[in-house]
Amino acid sequence: MILIYLLVIKAPGSFTGIRIGLSTIKAFCDVTNKPSVGVTSLEGFAYKLFDNINTEYYICSLLNANHGNAYCGIFKFNGKKLLQTHDYFFDSIDNILDFVNNLQKNIFFVGNCRIILNDMIQSDKIQINPNDIISAIDIGRCAFDKYCNGLYGDSNSLTPLYLKKRTLRIAKW
Repeated sequence: MILIYLLVIKAPGSFTGIRIGLSTIKAFCDVTNKPSVGVTSLEGFAYKLFDNINTEYYICSLLNANHGNAYCGIFKFNGKKLLQTHDYFFDSIDNILDFVNNLQKNIFFVGNCRIILNDMIQSDKIQINPNDIISAIDIGRCAFDKYCNGLYGDSNSLTPLYLKKRTLRIAKW
C-alpha cells in the first residue's frame, strides 16, 4: 500500500505565497480526494533537531521577519513527538529573548535568526543551531508525523496562520 497525502506550509511566510500555496493544495485535495496536512515552517525548523536533541531542551524556532522582529514557536520533543508548548507569536527579538529567559529552561534556538542571536545571547542554558536552512526533509518528516498521529483532514481543514505583532504580546503571558 502506498501512502499518499498532500502537505503545505501554512505559516509564516508572505501573505500572497501562503494563500497561493494553500489554494493549490486545497484544489489538489478536492480533485484527488486525498488527505492534507498543514505544517508551519517553525515546526520544520524544529524538526532539524529531531534525532539530535536531549528531551530536557525546549526548542525556540525563529523565522526572521526583518527590522529586528521574528516569528516564534516554542516546542519540545516528547519521545518521537513534537509538542508545541506555547502559541506562535510575532515580536521583536529582544522581547522574544526576554520571554525565553523567563522560561528558565534549557533552550535550543533554530531558524534563520542565528546571526542576530549570536551577538545577543549570553547564557549557558541557551544553544544555537549553526545550520539555519530549512529542508524539504524536515517539512516532510513533520507532516508525516502529524499524519501518523491523526492530525490531517480534507481541504477544509487547511487554514492559514497569520501572525501579527498586535494580536499577541509576550507581556500577556
